[in-house]
Amino acid sequence: MLVIACSLLMVGFYLMYSTSGKNQPKKATIEKTKTPKNRWVLNSFGLYLLCIGYGIFMNELGIGSGFFTASITLMTFSCLLLILAPLNLFKTK
Repeated sequence: MLVIACSLLMVGFYLMYSTSGKNQPKKATIEKTKTPKNRWVLNSFGLYLLCIGYGIFMNELGIGSGFFTASITLMTFSCLLLILAPLNLFKTK
């Protein structure tokens, strides 16, 4: 169950990061038809997945320990994503 929660946190953060203004893809790969229309849908779905992941952690480990473990897991995944994303290892096509 915790593996599912970890993957929900990872996918939720990736969805929110990929639609943020700080993540500017190269101009040659921008598809103007997909990003602006689906931005709020992807942000809300990413937030929903983060909340579900936090809820699973809190249900399995307890409120305090689950929140702390989920936060550490989310920080680990976010640091890895921020380091590896500029290397173009994650491609959407």
